[in-house]
Amino acid sequence: MTLHAPLRPRIFHVLLALSHESQHGYGIKKSVRKRTGGSLDLDPGGLYRLISRLEDEGLLREAAVPQQASSKDRRRRYYELTEVGEEALRAEAKRLSQVAAWPDVQRLAKGAPR
Repeated sequence: MTLHAPLRPRIFHVLLALSHESQHGYGIKKSVRKRTGGSLDLDPGGLYRLISRLEDEGLLREAAVPQQASSKDRRRRYYELTEVGEEALRAEAKRLSQVAAWPDVQRLAKGAPR
């Protein structure tokens, strides 16, 4: 098994976007943009290259189109996390949580001087 942590931010956000439900590429893009307040806006070409790479690495896979999808959305490809993708996402979330709890990081986050 490939070691996936630490994940690059783009990968983390794409996996996080798929953590609750399968989505098509544009849905992933919108989810990432919303979650990051627009600071990470994935261009379509880069997003689909990343999705392809994550599929090759076994972190996500194509999913069935949800029954509630509109007729327009039924033509899109949907993606979901694999077990390996869920494990990688969970490990990165745990790592980030631990880093965020470090006293020095807390101090800096609060704007305290050095």
